[in-house]
Amino acid sequence: FLWAYGRPKGDLCFDWSLGRGKAAAEAIVRDFQGLLQSDGYVVYDRVSHGRDIIQLGCWAHARRKFYEAYQAGEDGAVHYLVLIRELYAIEADVPVDAGVEAIATLRKKRSGPVLDQIKQSLEHDRDEHLPKSAMATAIGYAQSQWPKLTAYVRHGQTRIDNNLTEQAIRPTKLGAKNWLFIGHPDA
Repeated sequence: FLWAYGRPKGDLCFDWSLGRGKAAAEAIVRDFQGLLQSDGYVVYDRVSHGRDIIQLGCWAHARRKFYEAYQAGEDGAVHYLVLIRELYAIEADVPVDAGVEAIATLRKKRSGPVLDQIKQSLEHDRDEHLPKSAMATAIGYAQSQWPKLTAYVRHGQTRIDNNLTEQAIRPTKLGAKNWLFIGHPDA
């Protein structure tokens, strides 16, 4: 498994491991403290517990689940996609040279009301869909990740998603099938 970690406008590092469990993640965050942005993989919760780590979620991952519900033709998915698009439009308006405090202030002022609207919709729509439907899955994911999904508002040095890391690992992911039988782990 290839673990990727980096920082906005900084380097991206890859760490290869035989597993994807807690032990591999522990080795990565052993001496780390600060902001950790990731998808909803539960191992990040386990390795962050009891440490000076603030977790941030990824709106691209949350959006993907609502898009899957939309593709499945489920009612209500478009509403969430429009609101998430609005969050991204606000991020696009952030001046490139804005400081950390200015970004946090802008996000609180402009993204805060949109996030409130999403949260109210999640609470309202939670019981409106069959439990195993794509829409219920999307709503459940967003609700379980809510504190992490909204944490970016308070931290102007972060991003709304971890897409830069996701894009950086794409070539490796695409090549994985070609490299499946490369041989020994030392190869």
